[in-house]
Amino acid sequence: MVDWRVPPDFDTVLVGKNTYKCYYHSLLNMTQKEVIVFSHTPLAGLGANMRCFSGDVISLITQLRANEGKNIWLFGGGDLIDQVVCGDLVDQISHLAPQFD
Repeated sequence: MVDWRVPPDFDTVLVGKNTYKCYYHSLLNMTQKEVIVFSHTPLAGLGANMRCFSGDVISLITQLRANEGKNIWLFGGGDLIDQVVCGDLVDQISHLAPQFD
């Protein structure tokens, strides 16, 4: 069983393609959250709460932050994290990895 320890105050999840593939079912169950998957190739099986994005990471996050809403959770993806950190768009870093029994 997985204990996600998900931060409670976010409404958008950003994931890379590999993280999406690893945690697909759990992300699919986050129906009250918008899940944006960064991928240069189309992905099949996206849930109603999911969309694929292949553009500029910094521009998208800047746009998301300008909208009303809660926080953005960047979940996994070293390349994605590197781009966001280098773009000076990180407010907080937490180790929130799922815990397995």
